[in-house]
Amino acid sequence: MFRKLSIFQRLVISYLGLGWMMLLIASLFYYHTFKTALLERTLEQLSSINMLKRIQIEEYLAKNTNISIADPQIKFILRENTGIGQTGESYLIDQTLRMRSQSRFFPEKNPLEILVNTESAQLILQYGESKLLCPDYRQVPVLSVGRWVTKQGERIAILTEIDESEAMKPVYKIRDFIVIYVVSSSILITIITLLLAGKLSKPILQLKSMIESLALGKIPDEKVAAMDFKELEEIHQALEKLKDEFLNTSHFAKETGNGNFEANFSPLSQDDILGHALIQMRDKLKSLTESQLLMQRQRASALLEGQEKEREFISRELHDGVGQLLTGIKLMLESEKIHFEKKDQIKELLSETIMEVRRISQSAMPPALAGLGLEAALNNLRRIMSAKNTVKIELEYELSPTFKGDFETNICLYRICQEALNNMVKYSEATRCLIHLWRDEKLIRMTIADNGKGFDKPSKILNGNGLRNMKERAAMLQGACRIVTSEGKGTTVHVEIPFSHTLN
Repeated sequence: MFRKLSIFQRLVISYLGLGWMMLLIASLFYYHTFKTALLERTLEQLSSINMLKRIQIEEYLAKNTNISIADPQIKFILRENTGIGQTGESYLIDQTLRMRSQSRFFPEKNPLEILVNTESAQLILQYGESKLLCPDYRQVPVLSVGRWVTKQGERIAILTEIDESEAMKPVYKIRDFIVIYVVSSSILITIITLLLAGKLSKPILQLKSMIESLALGKIPDEKVAAMDFKELEEIHQALEKLKDEFLNTSHFAKETGNGNFEANFSPLSQDDILGHALIQMRDKLKSLTESQLLMQRQRASALLEGQEKEREFISRELHDGVGQLLTGIKLMLESEKIHFEKKDQIKELLSETIMEVRRISQSAMPPALAGLGLEAALNNLRRIMSAKNTVKIELEYELSPTFKGDFETNICLYRICQEALNNMVKYSEATRCLIHLWRDEKLIRMTIADNGKGFDKPSKILNGNGLRNMKERAAMLQGACRIVTSEGKGTTVHVEIPFSHTLN
């Protein structure tokens, strides 16, 4: 609980708690000391009065042996209340604890009917005297002093008592004064504590606010007031220096982020971890930027080369396929007479021409990919490649029927598969090929595996334009394309495309 409090609250609670505790302890000690001293002094005074009355009674009884304790002179001695206030009295009791003189508080009552079974009377019976604070026969707290009185033929005791409320009046006045003093002092201590705690906590809270701003990456605009304490002033100066260095560091980081790798920056010391890390980051960013520019140029060159090859392929196919068929049709039409049987040949050539144009069109952009989706396009590609070659191509498509990848992902997977199948037909001498497409938690995965002859020098073949284009297509979608092969064990193409580039 205390840990959750602010420094101002902690200072206030600590100072107030300490001040109030010391004030209370001092007040209680003073009050107890004064009360004890007054109690002892009053008991001593009562003891002196009790002793004096005992001596007077004993002297009177010694001179008048036939006088009873109810004699008027003895009554006079007991009723003399000088020095014992308005509630003080002296009275006699016998061994049966019966009162043997008139009670000041019950003058109409027979004394023998009053039983004085008090702690003070019990002590007199046991030890011959008493001096203590206890309830009297009225059950009122009194200061009581008592002794035996020497009398022939009968044993009696004299007790002198005064009510505690009257005897302790000076103490009660002191108590009231102490209460007023404690309340006044507490208010004064509270005011001083709040002022002192505020004076101590305000600069610390300002420093805390500055540190929190720096920790959040924000440079505070406000200035912290001058500190009255040396240690806080040193902390303030250190924070101001940290603030300036933070500005310099952020400026350097901003310049580096904007591509200005020549911005000036020096670490604060050999132990400046952040400064050295920023310099290393700048150097790595500079190197990476240069590498990316080189890769972009290479990628652009590879894409242009691929586009030129596609144009070359379409031109060659048009020239060698459609061109030859159209030339044959032209020659037939230019002959002087077109025999009836040649009409069928012309129709057949026109059908072949249409099929050839359709084949070239599908190679350039398969209509099934845009209309029916990736699975249909791959199935169509599989059928075309299987029909033209002796390779048995199978497709395992394990994506959900509701799955629809975006066009960039679909065309990327299709072109990579198309390139891999073309390479397989040209170089691998394979008889079987499996296209497997599925997904896991984060990736779309595709493998094209054949049982061809493979190759043992991947460094030469893997740097070819076709395989490089496959890798470039995957990299454009933050994916990857890997070729796994060895001589006599076939070739497997692994493709991975992250979900962030697909639509579910």
